[in-house]
Amino acid sequence: PTQPPTGRGSWITQWLWVVLVYAAVFGVISGLVAVVPPGLAATAWGMHFIFGSLIAIALRFGARRARVTRPFDDARLARISVMTVDLTTAGAIAAVQLEVLTTWLAPILLMTLLAGGLTLWICMWLARRAFPEAPFSHALVLFGMGTGTISTGLALLRMLDPELRGTVARNTVIGATASVPFAAPMFVGVLPFATTRWGGDMGTALGGPLVVLAAYLVVLLVCWRVFTPFRLLRPLRSIWPERPDDAPEP
Repeated sequence: PTQPPTGRGSWITQWLWVVLVYAAVFGVISGLVAVVPPGLAATAWGMHFIFGSLIAIALRFGARRARVTRPFDDARLARISVMTVDLTTAGAIAAVQLEVLTTWLAPILLMTLLAGGLTLWICMWLARRAFPEAPFSHALVLFGMGTGTISTGLALLRMLDPELRGTVARNTVIGATASVPFAAPMFVGVLPFATTRWGGDMGTALGGPLVVLAAYLVVLLVCWRVFTPFRLLRPLRSIWPERPDDAPEP
């Protein structure tokens, strides 16, 4: 039978999978931190979502290859995902120190207005051209990720997909995992190169890293154009141009 079990034991089973995956994530990142330079330890811990996605996808793939699908209950796992997104979002908000907020309220509001507005415009512009299916939902996720983390993007997506069962949520998780090879040069190449040049003069400290960053950006844009449905729809100044292959929002 392929139907998941019912009852309280099924909830225990789903939570057990979550605990096992996170235990594996903790072990992998702990081992990675032990071998990377100390300055990259915080970055490694900040990527625990990506490591967790990799391990969870590998676990599901292995279970399917072994024809073991009964222990996975997608409906219950979706509810667990929704709850964890709410917890991480609430935790991020609770971590804001009120005394710091009140002290720097004016600069924070100014930066929020300017940077937030620019980020929203860029996310809308990119999503319209990069995602033929559900571009607005993808724009919400991009905006949340650009102003916070993946969890923030998923929290915004819940306004349109409360149970995170749609294609956009799946694209977000798989896309974040698949982005590791493309983001690796930034963490292991561009950033260390920039830090080693920071002690020199202004031209050395900024010029070299900017050239490397520009070359890295060109490579990413080429990969984006070749391997994704991204198209430079015109007029370029339009944030939401018409697409010939428009698909309805979910």
